[in-house]
Amino acid sequence: MKTIKQLFLATILFCSTSIFANDATTVYSCGFEANEDLSAWDLTNAAGYLAVDLGYQGYRDYFFVGSAAAYEGQKSLYVSNDNGMANNITATNRSTNNTGSSADLNITLAPGNYTMDFAYKMKSPQRLDIIISDDRFNFDSYTVFLRNTASADTWTNGHIEFSVTETTNWVEFWYQYNTASGGEVTEGLAIDNVVIKKLSDFVIDENGTLTGYLGVGGNITIPEGVKRIDENAFDNTANPNSALITSISLPSSLETIDPFAFDWCPLTSFSIAAENTNFMVENGILYNADKTTIVRYPMLKTGTAFSIPNTVKIIGPSAFYGCENLISIVIPNSVETIQEFAFMFCYGLISVDIPNSVKTIGEGAFYDCSDLQTITIPSSIATMDGIVFSNCIGLKDMYVNWQDPTNTSEIIHTANPRIPMAVYANATLHVPAGTVSLYQTATYWKNFVTITDGTTTGMIAPLASKPVIYTQGGNIVVENAEAPVSVYDISGHCIARRAAARHGSTTEPIAVPQAGVYMVRVGSEVQKVMVK
Repeated sequence: MKTIKQLFLATILFCSTSIFANDATTVYSCGFEANEDLSAWDLTNAAGYLAVDLGYQGYRDYFFVGSAAAYEGQKSLYVSNDNGMANNITATNRSTNNTGSSADLNITLAPGNYTMDFAYKMKSPQRLDIIISDDRFNFDSYTVFLRNTASADTWTNGHIEFSVTETTNWVEFWYQYNTASGGEVTEGLAIDNVVIKKLSDFVIDENGTLTGYLGVGGNITIPEGVKRIDENAFDNTANPNSALITSISLPSSLETIDPFAFDWCPLTSFSIAAENTNFMVENGILYNADKTTIVRYPMLKTGTAFSIPNTVKIIGPSAFYGCENLISIVIPNSVETIQEFAFMFCYGLISVDIPNSVKTIGEGAFYDCSDLQTITIPSSIATMDGIVFSNCIGLKDMYVNWQDPTNTSEIIHTANPRIPMAVYANATLHVPAGTVSLYQTATYWKNFVTITDGTTTGMIAPLASKPVIYTQGGNIVVENAEAPVSVYDISGHCIARRAAARHGSTTEPIAVPQAGVYMVRVGSEVQKVMVK
């Protein structure tokens, strides 16, 4: 039997206001009135009492339903270790003086957020636990104990809120009390007006803006009526389960998506209602309606290469944020603008050739593309904002096409560094033939230690020595790793990285999670290996 680890929030409140702010759907309600269906409860006889041998310590629970004024004063469900308090059962046949009974509700709860309201009453101030479980007799699967000490013989309103990530089928009302050895057990728990509601997974304001996500991840569908998705709607600091969302279906009503709205979501695909006139989805990738802007490429979409369609003019903010599976991206000459953080954290990218149609590159566009080795910057660039290549520690070759660099320094440098200092020291600047001396004296460009004439198109230089890749003791070993090493599983997910090693040296063994087929990339070299 599996153990459910499903609650990120569980509190017991009494006459308090719900922390969830959205609509709710009633999934179960019972007031124990005449002719109500009690089949979901662990009872077989709704009239009189039913003795159930639990088999734990040789004692039985007794259940009563109806108007038993002698002990409750209203119609309810009553559970006790004694049969109506007429024939009290002593504790002498129990192995412990700490005992109790439960009323069990067998109901299927799909993943989501819930509230449960109920009334309860106990014969003396003892402990009440609410247990959410996937199986009554599997104690290891209990996920939460919500406790309260009730006032004696007083009806109390209970309210709990909880979340489940896997289908659950058991809600237990467990009360516990102490009795001296040999003493009579005259305790009991009454329950009434049980209402369980499933809450919306989404926080939506009066303007139709989705401002928060309360769900448990997986494949989600944003409801109709949402017009805008706020940039913090899926912030996983507010709800860590945002990082468990795998796909998003968008409604026909959606008009606006704030920049960076999906940065927390490791998606594999998007889908959208056919009636939406503001966006479109193709192959799981989100574009604007006329496909001139790529809005979002799913972070964990399978595949290591992607060619941007030649209808696209704008690569949107964070469009490829965190797409570490991508090794190669082809940017067509239809693209004019690369917006802020467009390729941030694309750790797998090794080469980017920016076409001469591009005029603007936004802030941090290639931030932390640590495996990026070559970049081509065309002379068409008029504006390049800050930290474009910050943390691009693997950059070896930069190709630029300006015949005269004199008036370009402020485009690509300035006090808010576009190029990290390490690149000046370690990378080669390739400039148009006959212009080396101009770059060697131009402000900022002269910081490059190595400036050379050469082609103005960036190509990955071949490795001096072909890497040798093999397995050893369930690990992957790479010799002659003269370029950064990345290891991918068969789904295209990067599972390990290593820095380049000195010529002839060997990487530390790279551990993999399990036996199977893996792809190992060293610079432009890619090789498949089997780990046994």
